[in-house]
Amino acid sequence: MINLEKFKITDYIAIESKNEIDSLNQEVNDLLAEGWIPFGAISCGGGASTHYAQSMVKIEPISK
Repeated sequence: MINLEKFKITDYIAIESKNEIDSLNQEVNDLLAEGWIPFGAISCGGGASTHYAQSMVKIEPISK
């Protein structure tokens, strides 16, 4: 777990996949390779179809 008191969020995105958790997993893995970090838990919901979502952030140390 990252102590966010020592870092600031510089970028934020929310990614989504309809009906396929494997698709979301692949997109998260691709973003991890680019330096993004998952922020919070996976969200899922829907009606006729299931939607999965994950927030991702980039951080940098707070300079003092």
